[in-house]
Amino acid sequence: MEKNKNKKLFSILAKILNVKLNKINLRTNSKNLDEWDSLASLNIITFLEKKFRNKINKLDVKDTTSARSIIKLLKKNKIKI
Repeated sequence: MEKNKNKKLFSILAKILNVKLNKINLRTNSKNLDEWDSLASLNIITFLEKKFRNKINKLDVKDTTSARSIIKLLKKNKIKI
């Protein structure tokens, strides 16, 4: 089940970052993917808020620098993909 959730998140990230899905995995982060900058992090948060109708503290944007950290953030905010 967790794998399916990750696959959905990876698909979302690929769309927002405008990269192929095969470039996204648990190790993907802003240091190893040039397309992932601070604006992309903000876009990720905004997209997740709209899609799942749940507010995420904007201060948490600093914690959206990797696929793994976004999974933790979603759990923290009780957002289920």
